[in-house]
Amino acid sequence: MATRALFEGDPVVLVYADGRELLMTPEHVRGLAALFLLAAAFFLKLRRQKDRADVVQLPPRARIEARDSAGLPTAA
Repeated sequence: MATRALFEGDPVVLVYADGRELLMTPEHVRGLAALFLLAAAFFLKLRRQKDRADVVQLPPRARIEARDSAGLPTAA
């Protein structure tokens, strides 16, 4: 679900049980680059069905912010 949301242009937040947060924000693209992202998402979906791995694929140029349980930034 996270990979699908990212490739559709929606931000994703993963919150861990210990309170850590990971915010992933894709860069909005237009034109030909948007078509390439759609193609990449399609091929990732096919590959993931084959591999069945629980891996979040990030689109190119996605921004990642990590915060600890106190809300302070950490190195990602």
